[in-house]
Amino acid sequence: MICRSRLRGPVEEGIMPSGITCIIEREGGADVREFLLRTARLFGHCFHQREDDLANPPTKQKVDRSVAKCLEAAERHLQALQTMTLEDAAVGAREEHDRLLAGRKESNAGTLALRQKYLDMKAAVEVWVPPTPDHECVKQAALEQIEQSCPQDNDRAVPEMATPEAWLAERIEWAEQDVARCRKRLADHLESVKNQNAWVDALLDNLGRAP
Repeated sequence: MICRSRLRGPVEEGIMPSGITCIIEREGGADVREFLLRTARLFGHCFHQREDDLANPPTKQKVDRSVAKCLEAAERHLQALQTMTLEDAAVGAREEHDRLLAGRKESNAGTLALRQKYLDMKAAVEVWVPPTPDHECVKQAALEQIEQSCPQDNDRAVPEMATPEAWLAERIEWAEQDVARCRKRLADHLESVKNQNAWVDALLDNLGRAP
């Protein structure tokens, strides 16, 4: 920090003040309250101030509104599923099955194309005649490398389309799990904010009585 320019006397070579201790060396020194408040910024209770100037004392953490919004969005999604008709569920099941089918076809086509490249290279290696018997190991090693890396011809079948009842029940179950996760995350966040702010309050109350 720039505090070095305000030092009053020589400093032992190789020893530099930190962003915390530099106030001790400044002209006029520092009181213990300021030094302890600055030191407190090193702890996780003040992590939300990590980008703030160290001259700023510890402050209370605010509740992250995005955590509550996550729960609200999850609850809205669950409610929408719980009120969904079987006709709409049938449309959802069909659209999802169509997307899965298209994705599997694209994946299978890519695998087959890549496999063909390996097979073409294998054919080329098999007809290659090594210059001497001592080079036969190169041919065998090349074939082994191809065998190890060549994609398998496993055309993955697409599962049958789910019934509207099964499709909807599964998504409601997933949505309920999502709501539970978001609710726990919010509770944990609120508890964390409460504990961290209690730590800051206790420190500020205590140092308010410091000389």
